[in-house]
Amino acid sequence: MTFNTHFMAAALAVPLALGAQAANALTVDFGGEPGALPFSQHGFTFTQTVGSAAHVGDRVALRYFTLGLVPIPDLGDTVEVALDGGGSFTFDAFTIGGPSNGVPFDVLTIYGLVGGTVTQTLTGVTPAGDGSAPEAWSTGFSAPVDTVRIVLSELGSEGMWFDTMTFDEPASAVPLPGALPLLAAGIGGLALLRRSA
Repeated sequence: MTFNTHFMAAALAVPLALGAQAANALTVDFGGEPGALPFSQHGFTFTQTVGSAAHVGDRVALRYFTLGLVPIPDLGDTVEVALDGGGSFTFDAFTIGGPSNGVPFDVLTIYGLVGGTVTQTLTGVTPAGDGSAPEAWSTGFSAPVDTVRIVLSELGSEGMWFDTMTFDEPASAVPLPGALPLLAAGIGGLALLRRSA
């Protein structure tokens, strides 16, 4: 390849690289007014699809989302999380806790779905300590989903709470009109370089 060919490839790659936006990390901390679901924050909506015990609560300095505590949940209670208006995202991490009353904790299963089909699963979600302080978990989900489904899969105590949840909206391309001036500038620079050579 000649120098001009290398330069042309590099110049064309620049506007394409600049046309992509980085993923947008969002942490849902359940700020706002406590109450029953549905709950929305940062474009994500939490909806209970089975049962009625899930809600956003307030305890001292902790604002949390919970399956239960008061009222006590039932086996199979389910909450789904999705972007307002649809779209895909990744579910990266969360913190959990439970009541510190010395009894076994409830256990959750978290599913990632695409088009209604389960594509990723995290089982055995339950606090390891006494439940009174948030414990960090990574989902291990490796691909975007359009729905996160949280299911109460084993009953032990009176519920479990999430202090924060971290999501990423996947990188998206800049709309074509925004990328066109970059492409035009790259091609124009190539033309000037070729003329002077």
